[in-house]
Amino acid sequence: MTTETHNQICPVCDSPIKNGSIEFCPKCNWELVVITNQASTELKQYLDTKIKLHKETFLKSNSLREEVSLRIHSIEALEKENNELTSKIKILNSELSNKSEEFQKVKAKAEDTQEKQNKILKLEKIIIELEAKVEHLKINKLIPPI
Repeated sequence: MTTETHNQICPVCDSPIKNGSIEFCPKCNWELVVITNQASTELKQYLDTKIKLHKETFLKSNSLREEVSLRIHSIEALEKENNELTSKIKILNSELSNKSEEFQKVKAKAEDTQEKQNKILKLEKIIIELEAKVEHLKINKLIPPI
């Protein structure tokens, strides 16, 4: 086995390789070797099997890399959405707190108004009772007419 490089295509990832520039493919890291026609059948089969295995590994690695990249982008998008929603929740909680304070004030005014209405009703009852007593006394002539 010699380590000469030629103007060729990588047998694993099909990347073009410049003549004499490198010993390993920069894309898939395959060791670039030239097999002469005089190499044994066993050596050729061994290297073919090795290429096939490295190609499978390379393809699976690329697939996993792409999947990881997609998942990272998905995670980043979810984190961005989470941050936006967290911000919206803070705003809504603040608004809810303000509305709750407003509600408590209105409720207190309503309770105060209800108390005043109850007092008015009691006073109206007392007035009606007093008017009835005055009428009764007038009828019984205990109070001179005005």
